[in-house]
Amino acid sequence: MKSSGKIVLTAIILLAMYMIPLTVLANVPSVSISAPSTVSSEMPATVTVIVNHLGSGPGHFVDKVTLYDGNKMLKEWSFDSSSYKKGPTWDISYTGNFDKDANLKAIVHCNIHGDGAGTETMIVK
Repeated sequence: MKSSGKIVLTAIILLAMYMIPLTVLANVPSVSISAPSTVSSEMPATVTVIVNHLGSGPGHFVDKVTLYDGNKMLKEWSFDSSSYKKGPTWDISYTGNFDKDANLKAIVHCNIHGDGAGTETMIVK
């Protein structure tokens, strides 16, 4: 084998060895929702979406978080390789008025491993 072939083969092996730990740490994202159990229809309420995703990096990250009330989309946040959240656990918030009981659902999408989802109910008085 030529010297340049050995260098290429060594580089591929080293790259594979480097990537294995990242793959082992990586997972489907999990999500939970923190919201007041009851709110007034006259006052805005803040809903916090808490995301847990291990092994984030420029090639593997949460690229979208979507918050729904039933089938109605309330807010969608998008991220790319330069704007993704770098910590394993982070949160984002939505503030809005609710005129009826809310059946909240958050869907978090990892660009490699797919979706994770969480739900919460909020009563409006």
